[in-house]
Amino acid sequence: MRELLDLLADNGFSLPENVLAVRELNPFAVEYRYDEWIDGSEPIDRKELLLLVRRCLEWADSIVRAV
Repeated sequence: MRELLDLLADNGFSLPENVLAVRELNPFAVEYRYDEWIDGSEPIDRKELLLLVRRCLEWADSIVRAV
């Protein structure tokens, strides 16, 4: 995910802060996928995560429609 967002930024796409927040999930993708938590980490807020995914999809859709 991080590489994709960096590639988009390198090619002139403006990335809103609410999309950049998805980077926080990258290091923990496998653990979160299987509901396993890293020692000392707090469980994810699934409602907040779904909101983040929706914002990302809406942003990506707006880019695709503009091209």
